[in-house]
Amino acid sequence: EGFADAEGGHATAESPLAGYGVEGVDDDSLSTGLAGIIGVAITFGVAMILFGLIRSRRPTAEGASPAT
Repeated sequence: EGFADAEGGHATAESPLAGYGVEGVDDDSLSTGLAGIIGVAITFGVAMILFGLIRSRRPTAEGASPAT
């Protein structure tokens, strides 16, 4: 289709986790595994923060005590 010739760099090419690997780790399998674990941990952390914010803003039923 010809779109492969239009390939270019992207803004995060120099980031520590670019290319599904951890910069500075020589073993490819370990580098990829660490990048995956770090990515999952960051995603989980962001999700927990967002769910916490949503839960704290949710109105409670009148007279009911909020869950702890």
